[in-house]
Amino acid sequence: MAAGTPRWDDSAPIRLIVLGATGSIGQSLADLIERNRERFDVVALVANRNAGALADMARRLNTSSAVLADTACYGELADLLHGSGIEVSAGEAAVLEAVDRDADLVVGAIVGAAGLAPTMAAIKPGRRIALANKECLVCAGDLFMAKIRQTGAELLPVDSEHNAIFQVFLNRTRPTRSKKSPSDCLGRALPDVLQGCHGRRDAGTGAQAPQLGHGRPHHHRQRDNDEQGI
Repeated sequence: MAAGTPRWDDSAPIRLIVLGATGSIGQSLADLIERNRERFDVVALVANRNAGALADMARRLNTSSAVLADTACYGELADLLHGSGIEVSAGEAAVLEAVDRDADLVVGAIVGAAGLAPTMAAIKPGRRIALANKECLVCAGDLFMAKIRQTGAELLPVDSEHNAIFQVFLNRTRPTRSKKSPSDCLGRALPDVLQGCHGRRDAGTGAQAPQLGHGRPHHHRQRDNDEQGI
């Protein structure tokens, strides 16, 4: 199966990549995954330089790969995940390699303009991109949306304000007498987005988004070490 090819099958876990795993959104996502372990296969977790938080989350979620953008923190992460069987890497190229892995859903939650390149690279045919990074649209909105359209990827808003606007558009086509405002908190927005990711988009299982018009990485495969009790 080619990298990035989606596998939408209700009987199979969602293959997930998280960009910005150790931030507030990543932490909320980890909590959601832990409460729905059978529904997710965490392919890769990507963070900037918080090796301790990333290592802890990688073990908790049994991820295949843990990646840091800052190569200076690679040694610490490798030590923390020694014997875990989790692949460890660091550097800009390693981050881009992480988003090229087979996955159905990518959560883009890297803060600021630093999130633009990896989130753009994550846009592939048939993928769903759960976007929590405003800067991707502020810095390069035209290019970002053009790639979404060209690849046939699906963009879903996770950021609270964007998700609220998204729900307003959806509710325009749904008769309702409710005067309640759309959800403006991650606690509801994120689960709503992810829960709509089982099944194909024509299966009616989840809300669909409106059609809006360097260097070599450090790699080390941590091998299981039963003798150390890890």
